[in-house]
Amino acid sequence: TALVFGVITSDTISNNNSITYTLTSPSVPTVGLRFNVSVINPYSEITGYTPSRPNLAGPGPLNFNETLNNTGDTARMIMYVISPATINDKGVQNCPGINDTIRLWINPTPRATTINAVPEMCYGQAINITLNSPTVMTKGAIRFDYYSDVTDPGLVGTLPTAADQFTGQFTYTYQNNTDTIQSVNYHITPDNILCSTGPEQTIEVKVHPHPLQSMSPTRVFTCSGGSDGTLTAILSRGSKDD
Repeated sequence: TALVFGVITSDTISNNNSITYTLTSPSVPTVGLRFNVSVINPYSEITGYTPSRPNLAGPGPLNFNETLNNTGDTARMIMYVISPATINDKGVQNCPGINDTIRLWINPTPRATTINAVPEMCYGQAINITLNSPTVMTKGAIRFDYYSDVTDPGLVGTLPTAADQFTGQFTYTYQNNTDTIQSVNYHITPDNILCSTGPEQTIEVKVHPHPLQSMSPTRVFTCSGGSDGTLTAILSRGSKDD
């Protein structure tokens, strides 16, 4: 009975990584030996493999290189089923042997889907940002590296920077001491112990200044003579006068 052994360089890889699988057989049939490879993959997000390699001449070793992709958010396993068979003197496969199966896990690229509950707020209020990811790997949780910045030094508050943080929430307060809307930006990058970092996500929170910047009399109020005074208000840019 024909035998075949399949060996792979790694049984767990990251998105867009390469593997090499090798086919060999200890069998020595009278005429010859053939291998047939078929891939079982029920997931549309897994691509890059050759679905079928029929009638490969054994006994090997035969090496095949492939670069596989997982465009989803969950690690997926596919199987390479290798079927050996002997052939007759006409080259036709006539006696199937014992299959071997290679199982390969393909991890996705980590992805951040940060929740920004307060994308715009008033002077002195608190942001509400939650680190989040839909990515499920074969091993290890998704962690986050992040840093923050502001569009103007007049926007003051805590500007955190951290690495390898788990899912969590930010509730820092900010004061906009300029005369127009400014933004605090959080730049968030997901990663995992198995794979390279995912794409950076930037979360923007707009912070309004005080609507009334200042008020002063431009005509003095008087108690006698019926003279009305005038007050002039300077509003922040973008504020309405109604």
